[in-house]
Amino acid sequence: MSRLERIKDVVVGFLMLLGGLILFLFPNNGCYIIAAILAISLFLAGIRQLYYYFTMARHMVGGLAMLLIGVFLLDFAAFTATIIDESRLMVLLYL
Repeated sequence: MSRLERIKDVVVGFLMLLGGLILFLFPNNGCYIIAAILAISLFLAGIRQLYYYFTMARHMVGGLAMLLIGVFLLDFAAFTATIIDESRLMVLLYL
């Protein structure tokens, strides 16, 4: 495991702890906040994958996979953004 991967794992762990803290401090609206953060992060990841595909990956072997990953991430982001308005139980089941 490289040094950058370890730093990435620490940052992801810290963000998970922050999400748990948000759920603890705001029990009524915390799941909606986490779902909104998830939708935004999925959207940004999808845009990043599509940008990578259109700039470099379309000329590579297996570049089509980057396109499909980007489209699926955008689809999951749209689904997450639409489910935020549903009941709290549906949001918690999705999370």
